[in-house]
Amino acid sequence: MKVVFFDIWWTLMDTKEDLFSFVSPNKEIQTKFKEQFSIEKSLLDSDNFKNVRELLGICEKKLEIKNTSPIENIYSDIYLNRIYLFDWVLDVLNELQDRWYSLLVVSDADSDILIPQLKTLWIYDYFSEIIVSSDVKSYKPWKKITEEIKKYISEDDEIYFIWDSIVDIQTWKSIWAKSILINLSDEIKNYSQDYTISDIKEVLNFLW
Repeated sequence: MKVVFFDIWWTLMDTKEDLFSFVSPNKEIQTKFKEQFSIEKSLLDSDNFKNVRELLGICEKKLEIKNTSPIENIYSDIYLNRIYLFDWVLDVLNELQDRWYSLLVVSDADSDILIPQLKTLWIYDYFSEIIVSSDVKSYKPWKKITEEIKKYISEDDEIYFIWDSIVDIQTWKSIWAKSILINLSDEIKNYSQDYTISDIKEVLNFLW
């Protein structure tokens, strides 16, 4: 079987506005919020899991940020109502299906946000499986989500993963997939990936 796993954010879709810009107009506070989010996430493990919405709420309280709307509401609004697909995504998904690839999603997301996103953008039905951290209670590259991924593949499969961040390559080094880094910024990024692309349509050059 030929399989492609997709990360979602900054791989297939993005938002028109940055969530952290709504936390505060102050750039310093935005930076502190991002840093706090990373800290809170790094403290978690499979026995102490919190989803994205919960992590955002924790950061809001610890930094004592006061908004007219709670960060959870801002989060839902931006990630449900202000999203868009990158160019060529539908073409690529259609072409990969025509080439008999099985398409799956692995995302560090909340399923009550991700699933409506995929449906809103009309790509939900392209994927045979959607593995979401909030359902598995595990973030990449934790072992629990890796074990969940392995349920849908075998060692005889031809497997690729399209991704954009270091946690993704850490996940895929633990299985036998070939990794495809999508590098939208054109920065030099060497994570020992098998392929690097700057546009999603470039995957069609080598996936047959």
